[in-house]
Amino acid sequence: MFKLIHADLYKVFHRVYFYVLTLVVSALSFIVILSAHSNSTPQGDMVASILQFAVQYLSLPVMILPCLTDIVLNEEYREHTVKNTMAYGTNRNQLYSAKLITAFLLGVIMLIVVMIVFVGGALLLLPHEGLTTAIMGDFFARLGVAVVVYAACLSMAAFFSTLCSRNTLWMFLFYGVFFFTDLLLHLFKLDEGIKYVLKTQFNHISANPVSQLGMPIVVSLVTLAVFYAAGSALFCKKDVS
Repeated sequence: MFKLIHADLYKVFHRVYFYVLTLVVSALSFIVILSAHSNSTPQGDMVASILQFAVQYLSLPVMILPCLTDIVLNEEYREHTVKNTMAYGTNRNQLYSAKLITAFLLGVIMLIVVMIVFVGGALLLLPHEGLTTAIMGDFFARLGVAVVVYAACLSMAAFFSTLCSRNTLWMFLFYGVFFFTDLLLHLFKLDEGIKYVLKTQFNHISANPVSQLGMPIVVSLVTLAVFYAAGSALFCKKDVS
């Protein structure tokens, strides 16, 4: 499996797509800092405020997660190159797992770069006399929980990518399930289930104390396992010719 992951990372790092995507997201995060720098009056706790602002929008990176799945998985479906790997006797479950792990590693790398730009830019351009290690620790703890939710979202994206591998319909399915499941549950009077959807976990992350963020982790891990099992089973039966 490590060779499969290494091969995927090698291919990604020798292409422009991932770098451009990371650059665009980093630039957008830096624009937020520049906007805060130019439009706000100096305050001692500006960085603390911008970190609190960022916590409220931790769900936004979900929009680009399908791009990572597309790089390592769906693109190979479209170009019919999966069968080349399968020709060497590669176990399908291992191959699917390697693709999912690669997408997650790419997401972590992108997140680290974006955080360096975002937090570094904030510390350089904004007043931060009121910033404490407790505030920073709180932010990164919430971000860490959000990463678990992102992993579950990647698992869900990989499932839909495998389900609709011949076209981009899977992206619309992913966005629809993530953003509108809570509305459908409410429409059908199943409000009790809303607290278990991934979108709701970001509300918990931003609103609850760090000590009470166990539920988003549990829900995300269960969701990850369910979609991983479904995606792996589908991939094992899929015609990749």
